[in-house]
Amino acid sequence: MSDKVYDEIVLVGYPVNAPITYGYLAWGEAGYTEDAPHLGVDFGCPTGTQVISNIKNSCRVVGVHRVDANNVPLDGWGNGSFGNCVVLDVLNTRWYVAFCHLSRIDVVVGQVVELYTVLGLSGATGRVTGEHLHNQRSLSADFPKDKTFTQDPLLGLVQAEPQVVVTSGATLGDVEHSLNGLNGVVIQQGKSLNNLNDAVIAQNQVIAKLQADQQADAQFWLGIAQQIKKMALKIDAPILKLRIGNRQPPGKIHR
Repeated sequence: MSDKVYDEIVLVGYPVNAPITYGYLAWGEAGYTEDAPHLGVDFGCPTGTQVISNIKNSCRVVGVHRVDANNVPLDGWGNGSFGNCVVLDVLNTRWYVAFCHLSRIDVVVGQVVELYTVLGLSGATGRVTGEHLHNQRSLSADFPKDKTFTQDPLLGLVQAEPQVVVTSGATLGDVEHSLNGLNGVVIQQGKSLNNLNDAVIAQNQVIAKLQADQQADAQFWLGIAQQIKKMALKIDAPILKLRIGNRQPPGKIHR
């Protein structure tokens, strides 16, 4: 009986410190069409950016595929479009996950991979238009170009912040790329916080204006009420005098 019985994959952050540049099932660019859309998610990053496993589930490396300078697969796997890539079997699920276009691979087939394990460095190998990491999820370790086999590779994301992971074999360039990516995220989050702060200030200003308007309206209507009361007293006073002046003493009748 197969051990691939569950579908739940939990992701912690992105596999690379970089923004998404092309989404799952996107089309209209790079030759993708509505009938044949992009089957993964692309992260724009310079060659040499550290790529980690962002999958909380335990995984096993089932594919380490490389291409030559002409993008011809060295092991005959695929058509070379993925370039140098790592394929993980997400244990106890039906899914396989690929990390593609790598410039360096740091894992081997059969290796058990846990969260934050360094898989390699990003690059531009395979059929690409620029440096990036392509991340794809499939029901088959062969990754057929059929969207019915795929799933959004970011499904199950519980934390969007990337991690800085430095191994004993990391170079200063690895550390620099990781820190630069994290710095970009911090800057973006800072902008978001500033926007949120501006929104809160604007909201407080609106509330203060409404309160001031309400207070002004209350003062206005209180003034109107006081004026009406004064007018009523002025009108009632002569009527009261008139009634008192016309009252006859008891027992006297004028003829």
